Amino acid sequence: MKNWAVEVAKMFKERNNPAASGATVATVLSPLPAISLSLTDEIVLDAEDVILSSRIGELSLAAGDLVIVLPSEGGQIYFVLDKVG
Repeated sequence: MKNWAVEVAKMFKERNNPAASGATVATVLSPLPAISLSLTDEIVLDAEDVILSSRIGELSLAAGDLVIVLPSEGGQIYFVLDKVG
């Protein structure tokens, strides 16, 4: 018989840490130099959570802009690739 507490903990972990599934779109909350991006209402990425492409540094980002992000394998770091549109 499996320990029910362990099984419930696993379900919470899976629910709270969804696997990254590839490129997605994030909303710029604050632009460079202290960039902040929103993936969802619950997930906000700060400057230490992202690696910016050189192209992003050339663009003029403003709050509300959409950017293309790609999670690292572990999902702890996101690569900001380009501005949408």
